[in-house]
Amino acid sequence: ARTQPGNIAPVGDFTLYPNAPRQGHIVA
Repeated sequence: ARTQPGNIAPVGDFTLYPNAPRQGHIVA
C-alpha cells in the first residue's frame, strides 16, 4: 500500500519514502 508521512504504517506495509520506511498513513 502507498503511505503518506505523518503516522506509523502497519508492519508489512510499504512506503514510497525511502528515508522513512514504514512511516506514514495508508492512502491506498
